[in-house]
This record gives sequence, C-alpha cells and structure tokens, in this order.
Amino acid sequence: MTPISSSTLTPSPIGWLRASRSLRGSGPLILDWPKRHTSLGTCIYNIPRAIKGEKGPPVVIVGPTALIYPKQDMELGLPNTLVCFVNDFHPPVVDIAWTRNGQLVDQSQVSQTQYYSNRDFSFRTSSYLDFTPQEGDIYACSVGHISLQAPLTRFLDGYVFQMTYECEYGDDITDVVFLVKNVFNMKLNTMYDSRGGKYVGFGEYGMKNADHYNGQAWKMALRRVQVETVCRYNARLFRGSTLDRKVPPVVRVRQTRPADYGVLTVLECSVVGFFPQAARASWLRDGAEVADRRVVHGCLGQRGLELPASLLPGADAEERGEGELQGGAQQPGEEPGGGLGHLCSGC
Repeated sequence: MTPISSSTLTPSPIGWLRASRSLRGSGPLILDWPKRHTSLGTCIYNIPRAIKGEKGPPVVIVGPTALIYPKQDMELGLPNTLVCFVNDFHPPVVDIAWTRNGQLVDQSQVSQTQYYSNRDFSFRTSSYLDFTPQEGDIYACSVGHISLQAPLTRFLDGYVFQMTYECEYGDDITDVVFLVKNVFNMKLNTMYDSRGGKYVGFGEYGMKNADHYNGQAWKMALRRVQVETVCRYNARLFRGSTLDRKVPPVVRVRQTRPADYGVLTVLECSVVGFFPQAARASWLRDGAEVADRRVVHGCLGQRGLELPASLLPGADAEERGEGELQGGAQQPGEEPGGGLGHLCSGC
C-alpha cells in the first residue's frame, strides 16, 4: 500500500475550495498542509508498527459517494466550472476522470484538491473542470476506487431536483406554517403543508408521489416534529437578534464651547448605541420640556446608533441639570462654566 500522510484537522470549506493542485500520478503521495503536515517518513515508520500492534487487521474499505454540480448558474456560452465532489471513502486514493459526450476532456482544464479527513475518518476530495456550456453537451465525472468493481459515474444533464423548507410566521411565532416543496425541472411536484398535515401532488406524477409520502408514517411524523425543530427553533434565534433585540441608549451631555453667564452657548445631547432605530431626544429645564423652537435635532445615523440634539439656552438661564437615560438610570452631564446645566432624556 502506498503510504499517505495527512492530518486529522479539517480545514475550512474556503481552504479546500481554493486548492487546485492535481494529485494524479504515480509513486508515493504526500498531502502537504502548510505548518501542519505529517512527513512521509513518519508514515513509513508508523504503518508497519501499527499493523503489528493491531495484529494485522484487514484494510477498511469504504466506497465513495459522488455529486456533480456547476459552481455558478449555467448559461449557454458563458465560462463556468463543474465540481465533482467525492466523499465518504477509505482508503484515500481515488481516480477522477471527466468526459464530454463520452470523450475524455483536456486534462489542462482539470484540477483537484488534496484529500481531507472527515469526522468519521473517511476522506473527501473535489475535482474541478473549466468548461463553457453548449447546447447538447453532456458532461460526466467517473470515480475509480478500490471498493468499486466499475467506476462510479455521475452526469450533468441539465435536470435539477430541489427540496426546500419554508417557514411562514404571523405576529406570534406560535402561528407558523411549515412548507416542504419538491421541485423537478422548475416545476412544483409535491408540497407538504403543516396546516393540512399532508402532502399535495401537482400533476399525475406529483399526485402519485404525494400518496406515497402520505403513506410513510415515519415521514409524516418527522414533518410534524419539524414545525418545532425547524421553524419555531429558528424563529426564536432570529427574533432574539432582530425583532426582540433591545439595547438601551447611552446619553451624554456636553457644552460645545465655553461660556460665562449671560453668553449664548449650545448644549449637545448625544444618544448612542441603541437598538431598535426609533428614538426621541428631549430637553427639560426645571422639570419642564424646552420648547421645540430652541432645540435642533441632528439626523439619525444609518445604523440607528447616534441621535445628537442641541439646545440653545437663553441668556438668563441659571438652572442646573444632568443627563438622564431612559428608564431612570442617570449619568452626570458636563456642566457649562458657572453651573449652567439642563436635563436631556433619550427614549
């Protein structure tokens, strides 16, 4: 057996999607991960000792699965990339071949990632083919593995089957509708609706499938449970970070420029860090709200995080005050020289 070194650490999808080095060829294969790889010598040293220590167990052989799909939505005449994703195999040696209309493609258009370890210690890899879709072309990737008597072949023939989950909510997350839609070739085939608790078919083939699904007790029980595990569970997560999110404001009062008694100046009240966006800032003097004609409001920021309001006090103002947060919490404001101050509240 050819020694193969690898790491049990699983890289991010971005990492393996960006890899493009071909691993085809003869001779020993070293899967090189920057800063965290195992040398070929380590494998040569450990493999015979592990075989002896484990008393010569049979080699575990697990057959691969394969999936072919375009990297982007396909349009005739526009360059694209086909991905052949091969997963869940052991040992980590596969041969992937691409064909167009039954003929092998130019290998200069093909690249392949290294082998990556899954959580169950099986392996995965992806092969990429640069191509330009043309009407009538049929592409296929064939996967060879020690577990297979014949290559596993997957075709890209333009047909697409989709299954989607949809959750529709009312004002209260207890009022929820769960939909499961099966779509073939852009045509709705069957749909499960939690309000009726069963599948409905569209067209002859769809009605046949709906009767079949409705007769599967395990599937119907799963759909009923998913109203809670899919819809309401996610609704609670979304509401906690959006609709139900409440962040109290931080209110600060400052004098924009120094001034003595009798000299016109401006107080600025900044209301920041709050959510949701709606907010109102008002000024109080001796407990009474200051007339709007003396207050200038700034624009609300795009994120709803800052709302400055400025007050133009009268020349005879001698009141003292402090900044006030909504809900009764108080934060001292900066007083103008000589004790001039006002009360600012954000709500």
